[in-house]
Amino acid sequence: MWSLGKVVQTPEVMRVYLGSFWLEKPPNCYEDSRELLDAEQRDLLKDLRELPKNAAIRKINEIVKRARLSKVRGFGVHAHIVGHLKKEMPSMFGKNKKQEQLIADLDKEFLKIQQRYHLPKGDFPNVDKFRQNLSLYKIDQFKPLREDVVEKADDVSGMGIALANDLPKLMAKFPQGNPLLDVSQRNPFDSLNPSFVTPKDGEFPPSYWHFSSVDKPTYVPMFQALNPVRGKVAGAEVRPVLVDTGLPNDTLAKIWRLADWDSDGYMDIDEFCVAMHLTKAVQTGGELPETLPQTMLP
Repeated sequence: MWSLGKVVQTPEVMRVYLGSFWLEKPPNCYEDSRELLDAEQRDLLKDLRELPKNAAIRKINEIVKRARLSKVRGFGVHAHIVGHLKKEMPSMFGKNKKQEQLIADLDKEFLKIQQRYHLPKGDFPNVDKFRQNLSLYKIDQFKPLREDVVEKADDVSGMGIALANDLPKLMAKFPQGNPLLDVSQRNPFDSLNPSFVTPKDGEFPPSYWHFSSVDKPTYVPMFQALNPVRGKVAGAEVRPVLVDTGLPNDTLAKIWRLADWDSDGYMDIDEFCVAMHLTKAVQTGGELPETLPQTMLP
């Protein structure tokens, strides 16, 4: 992270992910860091999934950074430098000598301005380049600093308006993703009847409990009609579809537990199709398994 910080000019700290990618683990492999490596892998996959959104947000942040730099450097720091140098000039005699002295001691003058107006050192221009450009002008002809003009310039430039109004509105349009649900909210049927009894009206052949037997072409349009966010639908949105099957709540609660195999309270297209497949099994007199067979996973 320290090395990357020297070459990548970003305000945030660079993230470095740890990983272990043995095809065949050596016999002396230690597992004391397995929990950390698994957590790092989950973070990496999560960031990869969010890469499209984060890339757009980074562009907005870059606009904000440039706007603030332009606002501060273009009006604030530059105006204070010019105003300070103008104020240091004599009104009658010795103007040329004073200008030479100010230009020679420009780094010291920058320090005075920084301390007087509490300005960040990083917002000041390069002193050597500024000294070279300043020698082309007569400082006594500069206008004196007017704080009210500087404040108005920020507003007139549109940068202040953009930073305060336009960019926050733009950020609000980005999808925020699905929030982490409380455990009590992860099964939309538990609050109605947490207990359930498994029907035992019959059994299906083993081939029925394979993901390839799921009728996805029938269930995909139903899933899309629920307006999924980033490929997932919350339990509150799926609940009416499952209730329409006419099955009792305790049965639907078990179907949800089986189909929501990552237990996050949301369903993606595969979990939804498996849930509908399970409802069909019960409707036709089948018996739900206690745990979802591995063959039902996509």
